[in-house]
Amino acid sequence: MRLLSIATAVAFAASFASAALVDVCANIDADLKVDVLGIAVVVGILDVCLCLSAVPLFISSNLVAAAAVDLVGVSAVEAELNSLINSSHHVPACPSGTPKKKRDAKYIAKRALCATHETACGVYGGSARSFDCVDTRSDLESCGGCAVPLLPTQTVGRDCSAIQGVSDVSCVYSKCVVHSCRPGFHPSKGLESCIEEVQEGTKSVFVEAAEEVLENLWWKV
Repeated sequence: MRLLSIATAVAFAASFASAALVDVCANIDADLKVDVLGIAVVVGILDVCLCLSAVPLFISSNLVAAAAVDLVGVSAVEAELNSLINSSHHVPACPSGTPKKKRDAKYIAKRALCATHETACGVYGGSARSFDCVDTRSDLESCGGCAVPLLPTQTVGRDCSAIQGVSDVSCVYSKCVVHSCRPGFHPSKGLESCIEEVQEGTKSVFVEAAEEVLENLWWKV
């Protein structure tokens, strides 16, 4: 009886270890949301087959996931992706290679509703199926690309209105062009940003500390 009990325990432990090695994969078609100061922010749309084991690689290669990491860090994004995998439709495994035909077909259908000079982009706070037709050559918040890409291969645009110190700015041929800056700033040479001005008579903390050290050394000589 004792030998039987030991054999049963060993078999149970082996089956448990085998189960722990089984990966979980799922087809995700949802918004990637992250918590920023208690507010659920939709970073972008995910339409991908993803496994728990592939989450770290996905974070380093997917534009939407990378943007989420910039907001809340790797750990929070990993937790959200794991939650999406566990709550989505599970599949035995994910096919290798991207992009998916299903995802491309959805994008083509949306792109067909836009004008020839427009790009189908995702919508902040919208559902996974929401999209907007954007002229990324002149759109202030999606300059040069979509602020919320529908595909991982899409270029992420720049929000010209978010440039630090900017007062008047526009998007011209997919590039932010600064016309004027707020007091204390001036346009950069290429007009792509505002540079903070250094007031005369002021010294940085590092300069003051260095001067104090030199002064002390002078009196000791």
